[in-house]
This record gives sequence, C-alpha cells and structure tokens, in this order.
Amino acid sequence: MCLAHNAMIRNLNAIYLQCENITDSKDQADFVIFCQAAIEVIHTHHQMEETNFFPQVAEYTGEKNIMEGNIEQHREFDKGLQIFEDYIYKLTPEQYDGKWLSYAFGLSFRWCWDKAEWLVCPWSRHDGSTHDDGCYEISNVKS
Repeated sequence: MCLAHNAMIRNLNAIYLQCENITDSKDQADFVIFCQAAIEVIHTHHQMEETNFFPQVAEYTGEKNIMEGNIEQHREFDKGLQIFEDYIYKLTPEQYDGKWLSYAFGLSFRWCWDKAEWLVCPWSRHDGSTHDDGCYEISNVKS
C-alpha cells in the first residue's frame, strides 16, 4: 500500500514540477497523456480500495464503518482531482500552457495544501513571512 501511494504522489509531484518545463509540442502531447494516466491510476486505486480492501478490513476487524474516514478522504481528494481531470481531458497539445497547467493543478489541490500546512511548517506566522528556518506560510501564497 505504501508503494502504491508513493507512486501516485510521485506522479502528482512530477506533474506539478515539470509542467512548466515542457516546451516541445510532441513532449506536451505526451505529458498530457501522462497526466491522464496519473488520474486513471488514482481512480483505479480508490475503486480497488473501496470495493475490495476496505470491506476486507471491516470484515477482519468486525467494525463495519472502520474505513469510513478513508472513504471521506477519497471524496475530498476526488473534488480536486475532478477539477484537474476536467481540465486535462479537454486540453489539446495546441492549447498547452505550462504556467496555466501549473495554476490549474495548484487550484485543484489547494485544499491539500491547506490541510497539510502544519506538516510543512507548524510554527509559521500568519503574515506570510519567511522564517529563519526557511519555512513559509503556504496559505498566503498568491495564485
């Protein structure tokens, strides 16, 4: 399970980090397909967990709703994924714009950043300033 989640996170990270660096039209077309494949992997993984793995955990533990929190997390994640999916499946190679893709991706997963902010820098000030230790209040980053 850790390997699967790590692979999906690495795919999303690669999309975000590389989308502005893709300049050749052939590479842009390939990158759009990579983005679509990453989306499909996540959908397939969530479906597998919810139809196979989570029920097995519930049966094993005898607690019917033990995985409900995980299902709720999937639904929250799916909201952002759907925004990105709607964008990337309509995108043609001719329309490719790395800066816009980065922006759309960032908007799609903004809720992840908000929820994970304390993991990045729990002691950050709320004025958006950089700290001596290099942390930055990511909730104040302008889109």
